[in-house]
Amino acid sequence: MANATSTQLQELYVAYFGRAADPTGLDYWTEKGISTAKFAADMYAQAEFKDAYGSLSTESQVNQIYKNLFDREADVTGLTYWTQQINLGNLQLAEIANHLIWAAQNNEGSSDDKTALANRTDAAVAYTAEIKTTVAGILAYQAESTDPWKSGVNLEEAKTYLSGIDKDTAYTAAGITASVSTVTSNGVPTTADTAVNAVLTTGMDTGSDFSGGSGTDQFSALNTTLTTGDNFSGGSGTDTLSLTSNLSANTTLAGYTTSGIENFNVTLVDGDTAAAETLTLNTSNSPHDKIQVGGTSTTTLSDTVTFTNVAADTILDLVNSTDIDVTVTYLAAARAGTSDAATLNLKTVGSTAGDDGTITYTDGGTAITSINTLTVTTSGAAAVLGDLAFGGTTLNISGDQDLTIRGDLDLELDTISASTFTGDLDIDTANDTSTPNALVASVDVADITITSGSGEDVIDASQNAANNEINISTGASDDTVTIGATPENSGTATVGDVIAGGAGTDTLTSDVDLVDTAAVTTALTGVSGFETLNLSGAMGGGDTVTLADLSSDFNRVNVSSVTAGTGITLNYGTGASTLGLNIAAAVTAGDTATIDTGTGTSDSLAIVNMLTTGDTGSTTSNYTITDFEDVSFDTGSYDTPATQNVQAFNIGANTLTITGSNGLTTAGAITATTIDGSALTGALVMNSSASVTTITGGSAADTLVGDAASTIDGGAGADIITGGTGNDTLTGGTGADVITTNTGNDTVTAGAGNDTVNVDSGLSALDVITGGDGTDILATDAAATAATSAGVSGFETLMADTALTQDLAVFTQNQTFSRLDINVAGAVVFNNASSTVTNLDMTTTGGTATVDRLVDGTTNELTISADDATAGASDGITTYVAVTAEDEETINLVSGSDTAEVLTITTLTSTDLLTLNLSGTANVVITNAIASSTALATVDASGMSGTAATTVNASNSTVGVTMTGGGGIDTFTSGVGGDTITGGAGADIIDSGAGNDTISGGAGADTIDAGVGGDTITGGAGVDPFTQTYGDSVVATAGFDASTGQAHLATATWGVGDTITFGNGVDVYTDFTAGTGGDTIDVTTAGAPTTFVGDAWDTIAAADDLLFLSGEYDASSKVFTTTADGTGSDTLILDADTSIDTDLYGATDGTKGLFILQGVDSDDLVAANFV
Repeated sequence: MANATSTQLQELYVAYFGRAADPTGLDYWTEKGISTAKFAADMYAQAEFKDAYGSLSTESQVNQIYKNLFDREADVTGLTYWTQQINLGNLQLAEIANHLIWAAQNNEGSSDDKTALANRTDAAVAYTAEIKTTVAGILAYQAESTDPWKSGVNLEEAKTYLSGIDKDTAYTAAGITASVSTVTSNGVPTTADTAVNAVLTTGMDTGSDFSGGSGTDQFSALNTTLTTGDNFSGGSGTDTLSLTSNLSANTTLAGYTTSGIENFNVTLVDGDTAAAETLTLNTSNSPHDKIQVGGTSTTTLSDTVTFTNVAADTILDLVNSTDIDVTVTYLAAARAGTSDAATLNLKTVGSTAGDDGTITYTDGGTAITSINTLTVTTSGAAAVLGDLAFGGTTLNISGDQDLTIRGDLDLELDTISASTFTGDLDIDTANDTSTPNALVASVDVADITITSGSGEDVIDASQNAANNEINISTGASDDTVTIGATPENSGTATVGDVIAGGAGTDTLTSDVDLVDTAAVTTALTGVSGFETLNLSGAMGGGDTVTLADLSSDFNRVNVSSVTAGTGITLNYGTGASTLGLNIAAAVTAGDTATIDTGTGTSDSLAIVNMLTTGDTGSTTSNYTITDFEDVSFDTGSYDTPATQNVQAFNIGANTLTITGSNGLTTAGAITATTIDGSALTGALVMNSSASVTTITGGSAADTLVGDAASTIDGGAGADIITGGTGNDTLTGGTGADVITTNTGNDTVTAGAGNDTVNVDSGLSALDVITGGDGTDILATDAAATAATSAGVSGFETLMADTALTQDLAVFTQNQTFSRLDINVAGAVVFNNASSTVTNLDMTTTGGTATVDRLVDGTTNELTISADDATAGASDGITTYVAVTAEDEETINLVSGSDTAEVLTITTLTSTDLLTLNLSGTANVVITNAIASSTALATVDASGMSGTAATTVNASNSTVGVTMTGGGGIDTFTSGVGGDTITGGAGADIIDSGAGNDTISGGAGADTIDAGVGGDTITGGAGVDPFTQTYGDSVVATAGFDASTGQAHLATATWGVGDTITFGNGVDVYTDFTAGTGGDTIDVTTAGAPTTFVGDAWDTIAAADDLLFLSGEYDASSKVFTTTADGTGSDTLILDADTSIDTDLYGATDGTKGLFILQGVDSDDLVAANFV
């Protein structure tokens, strides 16, 4: 078998140990020559192999080799197969690596495995080569101990590096070099002493139990155990003293002595959140390389950790610290001189508010008694400090996590260097009152120099007064610098101010009064690299800012202070410019923002709403914009949209583009050539326009107003479009649009949706008005002629806005009218309506309508409706003073969908009317009798919803009318024919009129007046009050005296067996309920009736009386036969008065008070039944 190559041996090192081979070992095996199988067998016997695999199960050993080779867990099939082979003794564990490597390289495994193996092998080869380049590397790259085996830090470093290489990650030379450098720096591994892990006691801790050696020793203490007299040492290892302080009172720990302990970790526990306490640690006898503070305090009452007598070069770490103040006082010797330095490391430091988390290095008030240079490094997560004070001149900042320092930095600072910092930096400088006029070679030099890094930095230098020369240079990203004085140009006696923005979009923030033309009288030379000028501070007058006088790099102004006073004037340079509105009422009420640019021919201005709530202007805020060819206004996009208000936009003969999801409302005019709101999703609501030729709406419900000859497109949404005085082209687009034309010859395309086109100035012969898809309305205030209506098409509704007479036949291109609408409280006449007209509406109330058909057919039908335009709300009562529809065979009356939307027609006239249908949710009332309706045969209110009431008087009908009620109170009056009246569920009021009528009250307590004629009356459910009007009953035609066999004489006594014949019919009540609580009948003589049996007719003629006869009524023969009182099925009632004729029948006044209670026993009648 061939000897293995060095690469194959590296593969096996990777497989078994997860690291690269050591150089001398690899060279030995390569030179000596050994097969892969033999090498695998030798590895099996090595101490490192046994250390790595000896305690693992077979399954875990197999799985570990998979992970080393391929950076993945073994699959189930492979794991079970190789485990089985080992358990059966067919293979040794060390052998399976050869099989797995062969399979991966010969495409029997996955491509990912092959790539991972190749990447790790290449990395191992490069790692060994890098180790071999130095003697220090060769010596360091070995185990800490071989018997017993202990890998040590250097071999573990090699394993850690290789674990980062996988199928997606190949090695880099820089990565190899960095890892090997760590190995070399660690040096030759040595066997460390057993680490001490000592817990301090309340007694005096000293002696061998508290003395460490070369191990990593740990000493743990509490406030009560780190006491005077303690004396312990860490030895030569990297050792740590950990103090957990449960702080509930001011505490000082001193008098203890330590040596050789590199790290002092203090963890603070706030034991009393109701007060701010201080933990003071005197480290005079306990020097450390590093002091670490962590823990959490209370934001309103921050605890403080104070270190005194700190040795020189001691590093301070804040780790996972929130709202803890730290004070460090170095030994005087450590602060002597002018080049003392300190290091502060911040790893995830929080400050809830204000000055929480203040870091203070005690200074002696002079450079020679203070730390001169402080280096701050961030890591982990963002760091926020309430303040940082050290009294020195240089602050260096590095790291990759954000750093915010809320308080003003020391006024002594000359230099802040953060050029390598990659996090976001937020700092405030202080006014240098100590040496503001320091001179070098007679030149006033910079009082502070600041260099920021690549993050989004915020540098607030607003505290630096005018006599402070500042030099600020920002790095990459979008940085912000705030100044507090007008920048000074350099000269022979001063370096002036230098404020330079770096890469990215940078912002310079200034009070407007510091940069307006009153303050900047000569163009600035020290400001550069800033794209945005952010204006703050009070704008008390007419400020003018000219960007070119500040820096040619400015192309944007953010207004972050309201323009109180007479407004603001902004002079931009040429090209693309932006105005950001960064405060509510940025252009305040009554003010005008005047904005100008240079003389370019393609200048643009974008006005952008930067807010998340509120209005950037008002109804009296104005913009006057000159020399920009294109202007855009972004209304903003709020979570809850809010309309932005402006009085007037005047951009001259240029284009205004409006975008955003907030709406824009103008109280005055927009002056522009083109207004483009096509990308606006909020509503554009215009008051008026000037000089405009083209307006385009967006997707919301826009209000667009033209000027002279305008082209207006509403786009999506229910738009309101008003044309100009010229020849307009108006397009509604999708949505239910309302379009109003003006003078001129207009072309209107309403588009999709239910649109309304108002031709308020009347139609002209050259107008082209098209309704489009949907149910469209043509509204006019002047009658159209054949000439003016020629261009009208595509409308379904014709609306009259004034009193007029309109001949519908003139609309030759619009024979699609199906609805006629009256929108005036006046008289409107529609003549020559075609068969397509089916509806009459009234948008207002109090109008009069006449509808006349072009062809008077036999099946004309018209639906008359109440106003019901507003969904979910009431449009009130609709009253037609009069409706004349002579040619309609069927009229449908429809009330509104709201119970208050009552339909009332005072007078309805219709000669051809046969059928009247009533429906709706509200009441329907015809006040007067339906005029000219002699042929009316059907009145149907069954379509009424709920308890809606109806009133119909069909008394002019001469044919039998069938009247059907609904669920409410129906007030019906029938005609002179034999009518059939059926009430509904309500307490109906029925007057049967003349004729032999059939009346059914239905449910409810119905009021029924049996009119002239022999009516059949059924009250229905409920206690019904009937009216039997005297004089309305039918006269009996014959009387028969059973005792004589002859006609009954007036003087003859009435007896059992006598009969009365009603040849012309008689009123019959079919379901009268007798007794207390039963039905009632309104008669001439109230009270309980008395029997007529035994009385002669002429004996009752002289007195008012209410009489009854018991008996049987035969409806077929119309004969009532008298029986004994209280017997028989029926009861006849005679309502007599003094005017009655002595003749029982046949006389002029005859027995007109006769009616029959069918199925009623006279014994059940009581006085309360007759009222």
